[in-house]
Amino acid sequence: MGNHLKQPVCIDFYGLPGCGKSTLSHVVAKKLRTVDFDVEETTYNVDHVYSTPYRIIKKVFSTILLLIRYPNVFRRVSKGVPFFSKDYFHHFLNIPYKVLAAKSSKALLVFDEGFCQSILSMAFSDEKISYNHYHSVIMAMACNRRMVNVYVKTNPQTSLARIRKRSDGQSRFDYISDVIAMEKLVQLESLCESLPYAIMVDNNNSKDSLDEEANNVVEYLRKMVLQ
Repeated sequence: MGNHLKQPVCIDFYGLPGCGKSTLSHVVAKKLRTVDFDVEETTYNVDHVYSTPYRIIKKVFSTILLLIRYPNVFRRVSKGVPFFSKDYFHHFLNIPYKVLAAKSSKALLVFDEGFCQSILSMAFSDEKISYNHYHSVIMAMACNRRMVNVYVKTNPQTSLARIRKRSDGQSRFDYISDVIAMEKLVQLESLCESLPYAIMVDNNNSKDSLDEEANNVVEYLRKMVLQ
């Protein structure tokens, strides 16, 4: 069924850190497969399945490949991100492999951290990054794929509480005070709500409602998108 969509689709989950986008997107992908959609979870596999060395190699190789195959797209996507800057190497590398996936022949992509999340990640360090950069990224892809953004909404207070419960030390919020973290989260929340989304999921509650939330997303997608 997924191979017979009228138009290729990318379902892009995004939201504040700790909002549950990865967990929710993975459950949604599983549910779509049960109704015979062929789903590719490009970003979930890179971040949660592949080893760290493979992840780094894939991102670097994809950046080089994007530059070679689509130089105009590369320039547009990297516009506004200073070369050799911390943002360039830490955050920009998260974009090329997503662009290449969007240009692939896969009919249905599910990104747990897609283009929207890449913009949020860069905005953490540079507040000048905004909707304009997101729009530039999407337009630069120049593909016929329909983009469907799913905003997983969590308030800054809940987000910070969930971040502090983590022990992996991989979040940039781990190295800043609660006061500064809250300021950043409020700014990012404003940017989240300024990005164009097709559906919003309120995930301030416990994981008990995860299955219901996933069902609501799948129902919306099947009625409004996956036809």
